[in-house]
Amino acid sequence: MNKAQKIISICLAISLIVSCAVFSYAAPTQPAPVQKSTIAEEELQRIAELSSDKYNHLLQVWSKDPNYPSDTDANFPDFYGGAYVDDNKELVILVTILNDETIDYFGNLIDLEHVRFSLADNSFQELLYVQETIENCLDSNSLDENSSALITGTGISIKENAVIVYAATEDLDNICNSFTSVYSARNSQPYNIRFRSLWMNTDPVRYTVPEQNNETFPYNVSGILVQPGGPVCVHVSSNKILPTSVGFWAKNSSGELGIVTAAHGEIQSGQSVYASKTGYYRDEYFGYISNAICRDEVDAAFVKRNTSDPERFPPVRYVDGWDFNLKSTTRLMAEGEEIYKKGIETGVTRGKVTDINFNPNSYDSTIKLTSAVLTDCVADVSDSGGIVAGGGTTSSRYVVGIVAGGMWYGTPSGQTTPVQMYYSKAPSILSALKLTLY
Repeated sequence: MNKAQKIISICLAISLIVSCAVFSYAAPTQPAPVQKSTIAEEELQRIAELSSDKYNHLLQVWSKDPNYPSDTDANFPDFYGGAYVDDNKELVILVTILNDETIDYFGNLIDLEHVRFSLADNSFQELLYVQETIENCLDSNSLDENSSALITGTGISIKENAVIVYAATEDLDNICNSFTSVYSARNSQPYNIRFRSLWMNTDPVRYTVPEQNNETFPYNVSGILVQPGGPVCVHVSSNKILPTSVGFWAKNSSGELGIVTAAHGEIQSGQSVYASKTGYYRDEYFGYISNAICRDEVDAAFVKRNTSDPERFPPVRYVDGWDFNLKSTTRLMAEGEEIYKKGIETGVTRGKVTDINFNPNSYDSTIKLTSAVLTDCVADVSDSGGIVAGGGTTSSRYVVGIVAGGMWYGTPSGQTTPVQMYYSKAPSILSALKLTLY
C-alpha cells in the first residue's frame, strides 16, 4: 500500500454517504433578483469581493505556476479541505486540523475578517485522489454496461466534503449498489461518495449553410460587433456552419488580436470565422481559427482577427446586457460564488458555482473534458463559447471562463427545462493556447 492509500485509509469517512435527491433549480432567462438578506446589499458586495480576493490569493500562494494559478493542481497544505463561499458571502475554509497553528497559518496569508473555519474529515488532496480512483474505475469498464452508460460525470462538493458521482437516472440505488461493489473490490479503504441525478445535454449542433437574405435580425443591437457573448459563425465545411458565442478578446504570442470561443472537437485550425448578427449567417469575414484544443481542462479555440483590415473589428471588453466591462485579469471562482454568463441562445443569465472539479463523462467516445466548473446557471445550445465572468463589481468583472456544455437535473421528461452550465476555466485556456487577455 502506497503512502497516498495509507492516508486515505486513515482520513476518509468511515461510511458511504448516498444522496439520492434529484435537484431542480429554477433559473430565469433574465438576471435573477438577489435574495433578501439582513446584511445591506453594499456590505454583501464588499464581503463578496474580499472573499474572492482572499480565495485567489491563497491559490496564488500555492500555485505551481504563478502565471496560471489552478484550483485543483497546486501545492495545497495537507490539512486543507477546500473552500467555499456561504450565503453571507463569507469565505469558509475547510481544514482537517483545527487549532491555533492552523488558524495562524492562514492568518499569515490573508486577513481573516469574514473568514470562517470548518472541521472536515477529508483533505482536498484526498478528495482529488478518490475522484481519480473513481475515474479509473469507470474507465476500466468494470461496471456493467447499463450502469456505465448512465454515469454522466464526477465531481467534488467542497461544502459536503465529498466526491460526487452524477448519473442520468432517478434510480440512484441501483447505480450506487453496482458502483459500490466494483469500487470496493478494487479499493479496500472506506470512502465518502454521494450520488446525484444529472442528465447530459447531448443535442447535436449541426446547421446547413442557409441562403443569405435580407431579414431583420432581432439580435442586431449595435451593428456587427464581435463582442463578449455575441454571435460568430464558424464555417466548418462546405455545407455546414456552427453558430457559436464569443468568449473574450485576447492576444497570441505575436501580439495579434483575436477572440476565444469553444472548440468542441469539431472546430479546427484553418476554418474561417464570420462576424454575424445571429450566428446563422456569414455576414462578414472576421478571421480564422489559428489554434484549437479540446482535451484535458480546455475546450477552446483562438480566432485570429483578419489583419488586412484590423480597424474593422476593434476589441471589445463591454458585455452588453449585463452593462459591465471585463477586466484584463482572470479569476478562479470558489464553490458558492456567483457567475455571470452571456451567450446567443439564452442571453444573460447568472448562477452559482456548484462544483469546481467537474469531469463530464464525455462529449463522445474520444473526447473527455476534465476539471470544468459546474454551475446552476442557465445555458443551452449555441451558448457554447460564451463569456463567463465573476467577482469584481457591478461595473467591472473578471474573466473566469467560457461556456463548454450543459447538463440538467431532473428526469428525462425534463429535457426541455433550462440546462445547468459548465465552463472551461480561463487560466487553463490562456496557458494551453499561449494567450494573454486583452
